[in-house]
Amino acid sequence: MRAAPSASFAVGPSRLWRGALVLAASLALAVTLVWAAQRRDALAVAVLLLVSLHVGWVIFGLLRRPVLMLAWNGRTWSLAQAGGEPREGALAVSLDLGGAMLLRFRADAALRGRRVRWLPVERAAQPHAWHALRCAVYSPQPGAPVAHVALGDS
Repeated sequence: MRAAPSASFAVGPSRLWRGALVLAASLALAVTLVWAAQRRDALAVAVLLLVSLHVGWVIFGLLRRPVLMLAWNGRTWSLAQAGGEPREGALAVSLDLGGAMLLRFRADAALRGRRVRWLPVERAAQPHAWHALRCAVYSPQPGAPVAHVALGDS
């Protein structure tokens, strides 16, 4: 098998991913609120405050998520913010739902910022680039070891 041709993809805020995170955060807040209402003590108020702050932090983070450029040059993956220096690394599919994927980008060297970035991508955001992205993500990487499976008894 040969590698997919070079291509680049804009990875922006995913509506599906945002919805899932807001739903999970809202459920966590609702459960904590019910628990705190039943306990009615200082610990319950403190936990409710911490969960509320965390939910606010998650939602604020979703609102200011930058658009990233994910690029495949036929040999390696790179990820860059707008106007930023691209960082090379490895890309792996963590979840594939057909029309949406959760990708994990692990930078080779983390000079500044995060070494691992989770990239939720969905077909609706880039319908014309979806097939090329899937081909690039699942194509064999040059130099990667090939697994051989022997069939039958040996």
